[in-house]
Amino acid sequence: MAEQNRVQQYLRKLFQLPEIVDFYFGSEILGRFVKELNLKYNIPSGYLADLVIDLTLLDFNFTQLEEKIKVDLKLDIAKTKKLTIDILGTLFLPIDDYLVVDVQREIEKRGGQIESYQNYVDKLRETLEDETFNLLDELVKKHEELVDPEEEKSVAFDLFKNYLV
Repeated sequence: MAEQNRVQQYLRKLFQLPEIVDFYFGSEILGRFVKELNLKYNIPSGYLADLVIDLTLLDFNFTQLEEKIKVDLKLDIAKTKKLTIDILGTLFLPIDDYLVVDVQREIEKRGGQIESYQNYVDKLRETLEDETFNLLDELVKKHEELVDPEEEKSVAFDLFKNYLV
């Protein structure tokens, strides 16, 4: 029951965030980023998804992130710091512009280099562009299915002939 309540709170919180954040958190691209981190650090399955939920519910307050990772995953200080920076850069930097916190500053504050994570920002941007083009393509196809050009021509001609003279 507590887990169900947590997920409901998360979904309510997501609804309050910009649409792009909701898209990103439900996207295949985030899944790839999570998988990459899971493999790189041998993180238990589901841990990062739970972490994203927790951080979302905390309004992306990253102050205790490093300590939480250290305790949860029992990592040494150096590996904890690197993983924390990688989580911020890989999972949250792509949506930095849409969050109330400055993810770039959080990365820099921990000694990370923003440039190391630019490819994740670029991948999200490409995904958004692809999604936009796919939606436009669907819209054009729907328009072609629903609109008869000859009928539209006739209606337009009638409008000009009878009402604009």
